[in-house]
Amino acid sequence: MSGARIEINRPLVGVLTVICYLSAACIWLFQPDEDFWLGGFVRVALLMSAFWLALPNNQREAAWANVSPSTFVALLIGALLLPRYPRVVLGMALALLPIWFVLRPRKKRRPPGSVDRQVPPA
Repeated sequence: MSGARIEINRPLVGVLTVICYLSAACIWLFQPDEDFWLGGFVRVALLMSAFWLALPNNQREAAWANVSPSTFVALLIGALLLPRYPRVVLGMALALLPIWFVLRPRKKRRPPGSVDRQVPPA
């Protein structure tokens, strides 16, 4: 890999999303029997909406920038098992969510202007 930064055009993704939603609305209003194109535009619009929300902007990083590898693997396994065992996966998620909430690492809150004091070696 060359290490070159790829520029993502977030406004263009938003415009394409709106175009897909408008196309789906027009097909729904004027050609209600055309389920194939309507379903396609709605699915693409929903996917583009999620992609647009996940992209970085000037105020924040990308949504996936701070996801740990273990969290990614757990989400991937859950997504693969959900269609096969929906009750088991949802039950495990509901059981593990309170545990994760209690055991997650906390950010240390410090008053503004405080400085870490280092103890000199003895």
